[in-house]
Amino acid sequence: MATATWNGSTASYKVEIHETCDGGCDSHFDAIQAAVRSMSTNSWCVVCDTDATCSCTGQFAAIPQSLTIGNWKISLVARSIYPTTLRTATADRAYLFYSPGTAGANNVVLAYWGSGSLFFDVYDSGGVRSRATYSGNMSADTDYFVEAYHYANGDVKVCVDGSCSSTTGGADMDGVGSDLYIGSTSSSGTMSDLWIRNFKVESL
Repeated sequence: MATATWNGSTASYKVEIHETCDGGCDSHFDAIQAAVRSMSTNSWCVVCDTDATCSCTGQFAAIPQSLTIGNWKISLVARSIYPTTLRTATADRAYLFYSPGTAGANNVVLAYWGSGSLFFDVYDSGGVRSRATYSGNMSADTDYFVEAYHYANGDVKVCVDGSCSSTTGGADMDGVGSDLYIGSTSSSGTMSDLWIRNFKVESL
């Protein structure tokens, strides 16, 4: 890779690896990290032909829904090249995860950074929101360990680096959606400029 002076807060490298393996070859990669980006041309290459440039497009990262209506915790490490002081409008929210629920707003689960706080929202079976709020911005180029809790009695709370919000009640779910999206809400324009790693869902 060519060397150059660059600012990691405002610039990035796009790296492509091309190999000619007519006779066979082995490729070895260590410590690969996946990033969900709002840019439309550097997330995942989905069409690649032999000896041709790949055609790339942003993809919404989803996993099969692994939550329940009872006790669970989602934990992850998040990092951004931008501070969340810039995220003051709805369109600027940095989404960590999102489950679309079962119908309308029923049983929706989401967390996002914006307007100086981390918000963890869980909607009950009637579409009424319960919100746990951690007050504090996300600095650029800094790792944050996030934990979001939901309990069988409907209580929710969210923690950042071991510092937790107050507990909010009322998030009584009677079902879960089929998908859990990471770094977006699966809608155009919601892909967050975040590195998300060590994503884990577990029962309590």
